[in-house]
Amino acid sequence: MNDDRLIVESVDDLAKVVASESCVLPVGNCTKAPLSKANQCKRVSLQRLSGLIEYEPSEFTFTAWAGSTLSEIESELSDRGQYLPFDPMLSKAGATLGGTIASGLSGPGRFRYGGVRDFCIGVHWMDGRGRLVRGGGKVVKNAAGFDFPKFMVGSLGRYGILVDVTFKVFPKPAQSLTWSVNCSDHHAAMNAISKLASSRLEVDALDYRADLRELAVRLAGPADVLPALAQEVRRLMAGGQQLSDGDAIDYWERIKDFEWSGLENPVMIKVPLNLSKFLKLNESLQTNDQCHIHLSVGGNVGWIAIRDASLLTWLSKQLESQGLAGLVVGDREQKMQDLASSSNGGITTFQIGRWPASEMMQAVKKAMDPLSKFPGV
Repeated sequence: MNDDRLIVESVDDLAKVVASESCVLPVGNCTKAPLSKANQCKRVSLQRLSGLIEYEPSEFTFTAWAGSTLSEIESELSDRGQYLPFDPMLSKAGATLGGTIASGLSGPGRFRYGGVRDFCIGVHWMDGRGRLVRGGGKVVKNAAGFDFPKFMVGSLGRYGILVDVTFKVFPKPAQSLTWSVNCSDHHAAMNAISKLASSRLEVDALDYRADLRELAVRLAGPADVLPALAQEVRRLMAGGQQLSDGDAIDYWERIKDFEWSGLENPVMIKVPLNLSKFLKLNESLQTNDQCHIHLSVGGNVGWIAIRDASLLTWLSKQLESQGLAGLVVGDREQKMQDLASSSNGGITTFQIGRWPASEMMQAVKKAMDPLSKFPGV
């Protein structure tokens, strides 16, 4: 696919583009390609607006340009012994801070610490008139006005263009370990997840690979405490083994970078779930060996990998029949781009399954973007 992105060099350039174009869709490095599609809409990349603007390690906050890559920010934080605990997704692929907020994607660490919406405390964005607007602030204890930072999480560039963002950060744990358990069946796995989630262990991450019936538990904290916590997990799970440090890092990185499925360059779909909904959904997905599911965030998020976009119609029907919504977020080879509407049941959007009516969002959209400069919701 031709790269038709317009890469702006400054905030002034961005304002000129907004003023001259009838419709603008902000993008970063397009690591979540399906979310970056909008017919007859100019795609504007902020990848040159990159780097830290302000970083106060003692205050555990930083402000950076929205086009900053996660990898460069995580490197800066690591040098000061700090990190973003929600395990930002697609860091290795080049995901940006702005794209992470706009997509609302969080990794396994969301289970204990909360997601991106809990760490984004300030945003500076451009509206459809080319004006810069600020919401939130640069300190953690900030409660003035409408909470625009949280509103922008998952907004997909539909209300304005993120220019710079402020995050709070945490001290990096001294050490972590991952315990792996092979479960007898899916019901046993769900019982184990429920037991661990309600235990006193304060589990760092809790994920389940359905096709392997493999439950992974990540613990983090002082080195002298972790062995005792691991033994507690062994007792609760009646077995299992600790992964080596290298295997543990590889396990969680593959989840964050959508590389766990065994499929070559799959299309990835995010589905909000709970434990009972997972059991029902997984039963219907098992009829197709080109579809795999990974249950993350203690059973609250399902990541579904399919071989290619031709399966989206089938998957959408499975989700719709169970009242579930799916967000197509990963398509590295642009497989959706080349499909004729007749070959995939007319699916040309990133939303599949059953999505609720959005009358309130339409009203908010009209209030925030009266000129309709950005794609609709």
